[in-house]
Amino acid sequence: MHRWLRSLWCLVGLAGSACLSPLAAQLDLDGRIQKTLERARPALLVHLGIGMAQADPGVLGLVCLAAIHDGVPSSDATLSAALVRLSTATTDRTYALGLRLMVMEAGVDFRNRDALAKQDLKALLKNCDDGTFGYSPHGGNPDLSNTQYGALGLRAAESMGLAVSRTVWSSLARATERLQGSKGGFSYTDDSDAPTASMTAAGIGVLSICRQALDRPGRSALAEVDRRIARGWKWLGEHKAAIGAYGAPHALYFHYGLERAAILNDVTAVDGLDWYASGAAMLVERQCVDGGWGVPLKAGMLPGAGARDEAASQPVDTAFAVLFLRRKFQKIAGPITGARVVMLAALSDQSSDADVTACAEALGKRGMSAMTEVLTALRSDLSTRRRAAVAALSVIAGQSFGIDELADVDSNSEALKKAELWYLKHR
Repeated sequence: MHRWLRSLWCLVGLAGSACLSPLAAQLDLDGRIQKTLERARPALLVHLGIGMAQADPGVLGLVCLAAIHDGVPSSDATLSAALVRLSTATTDRTYALGLRLMVMEAGVDFRNRDALAKQDLKALLKNCDDGTFGYSPHGGNPDLSNTQYGALGLRAAESMGLAVSRTVWSSLARATERLQGSKGGFSYTDDSDAPTASMTAAGIGVLSICRQALDRPGRSALAEVDRRIARGWKWLGEHKAAIGAYGAPHALYFHYGLERAAILNDVTAVDGLDWYASGAAMLVERQCVDGGWGVPLKAGMLPGAGARDEAASQPVDTAFAVLFLRRKFQKIAGPITGARVVMLAALSDQSSDADVTACAEALGKRGMSAMTEVLTALRSDLSTRRRAAVAALSVIAGQSFGIDELADVDSNSEALKKAELWYLKHR
């Protein structure tokens, strides 16, 4: 690790210790996350291509969504072919319909998008029984997991301009509330034995989506929904050991649900625990050798280093991991694609001025959440990354602190300290 990271304790006048400062630790984790995502991209594309012709449309939709969140352009041959298959798949299943609507909402080129979105919304509503969703129109008892993806599908449809009645949203909220226990946790079904972390994240997410749909200008606040959401977060805080725990039940599914619930509620910490940092550290550690993620092959096997090596990378697990790490779920529904996004890690000595500009614009739009990456890039040996970082810094902080993008770290040392101190003060 760079010595400058370790020196930040002295920089801000904190008591010295052998440990890294919070900023240094965050920068270190950010760098590991970026490397993890770079390794994950080939595995994600392999999963998107191999076997997807016969894959369940729900799995296909999930992996397509992960690829879109990962920044794979729709012109990519593998993703383009997968999107065509997804657009022509026939399904009446809640997971598949909800995920396909989310893919269409993302803003990618999608064959027959408007007509298919209307068709999928109509089919999805047929799976809704008294507010909750089952697997299909005749798929047996409804459950909170299907309901979660049903709600996500409804939200995506509404964001594309389709009408979802207030009655549907009200019924969905009331039905989800019935799955909340006396202590605040949510269960899979009415007759489930106990609440779980994954279902509590789902319950919070569904109620948060309902609240957005029902809360309109001039209407009274949804006090009961707010109270239920708060109780759900309290329960999760009391069971926060599941956050960042690869051995927790349905760990990757849970963490993607947690990502959505937290973004919808502007939650950065659960009972003092940084949910993203904890989950990301887990995923960085548990990445398979091929770049993807998979559950241990041996039933009941605790995921240690050996379990990671013996785990088979799987498309669903890999998709959930990438979706969590990318953290691109939108609090306000809408497309996540649009202008081309170029990551700092993708810039090289050969990158064009257009790529540097696109990277800087993307970082600037992210604002303060991009600052740890910007601070790291300011010390990069690559001038393209320094240029992008200086441009982004000027947008985020309103000034460049006198950093010369063409100069080396030693020449910029005083200016860099000013930028770092600004971040520590304003983060």
